[in-house]
Amino acid sequence: MLNSTFLTLIAYFISFIVIGFFLYKKPTYRQNVSYILWNISLLYKNYIHWSFSKLVIYIYWWLLAIVASMPFLAIMIYLLYQTSWIIKPEWISTYFTNGSIDYWIVTALLQHPFLIGFAILILIMLFVVFISSFMYAYILQQKIYMAYLEWKKLPYISKNFFNWRLMLKYLWVIFWIAAYLLIPLGLAVLYILILFLLSKIEALKPFIYWENLVVWIFQMIVFASFFIYFIYMALRLSFSYICLLYSTDSKRKAHSYIKESLAITKWKILKLIGLGIPFLLVSIILDSLFWYLESLSSYMPYAMNIVDFFVLSGMSLMIYLSFYRILIWKTINTAENLETIIENETVTEQKDIDILPKELPKNPIKKPKTKTIKTKK
Repeated sequence: MLNSTFLTLIAYFISFIVIGFFLYKKPTYRQNVSYILWNISLLYKNYIHWSFSKLVIYIYWWLLAIVASMPFLAIMIYLLYQTSWIIKPEWISTYFTNGSIDYWIVTALLQHPFLIGFAILILIMLFVVFISSFMYAYILQQKIYMAYLEWKKLPYISKNFFNWRLMLKYLWVIFWIAAYLLIPLGLAVLYILILFLLSKIEALKPFIYWENLVVWIFQMIVFASFFIYFIYMALRLSFSYICLLYSTDSKRKAHSYIKESLAITKWKILKLIGLGIPFLLVSIILDSLFWYLESLSSYMPYAMNIVDFFVLSGMSLMIYLSFYRILIWKTINTAENLETIIENETVTEQKDIDILPKELPKNPIKKPKTKTIKTKK
């Protein structure tokens, strides 16, 4: 345990030394980090508004999830009522008493595959509804942060709470992101299926099973490639919904935001990772500190959850929004250009898009003199 802690401290020390070196030697990197820190400070400068907004949004997304899931909950209750005669009360009692599932309950359920399949489908839909509501709450929070960056404060309950067009467009964006991310997952499943089929051929077994060191290394490289490709695509697609928020054209197709995210992140993944590392390390350290404090008392987890919600929760969204603004920094101080680039779908189809910053302004902390982009109602 002591050796593990010592090695962890050494790793953190080396990481911060490397980060310090880049901060000292790379003015652009230093300027980017300073800009992100300045944006984070805006949250605490608007602390009361920020805290109450988070609380309102938190209550809102729970109410939205419950209301949206009511039809599925009603169907689930109906299914439970219809299948109540299948499951005997003693089976339930055995499960809660011993924590074991009776063999006969499995047999009884398997005799009604249609009901089981339909129940699983309803559970999936409930999960999707809750996740979608939760993610839409992030959209509302990002709207608040966007207003802070423009030196404004949105009302605690804004018109975006019931903007069904934005909700629908956001769901389509999520659908396209999921479709793109299914590519590496599908390739991995296809590769596993091919391995399974080839393993049926006796002559190829030595080249399939992992007992062979060379085969083991090759398989690890292949699966690592699928994983890295998945993370790579997730990072490149992750700015799609921010592109949606900055768009003033309600007629744009959802897929255009996917193309825009791919365009602004082209050849910029290493830059994003480099910017994210110092904040990730600080986050890990804070998580470790919170975990230690929670272990001191049985009441501490509740206290730390409250502290986390009102002090740290939502900060990562501002960091994320800062990444986006750094990627398109050339257009941040020119509202007309920003509007043109975001509204023009054809720009995302160019091979080389010259909208990325050469460097940030000398003093990102200074209040920018920007024009306010009037959104179309």
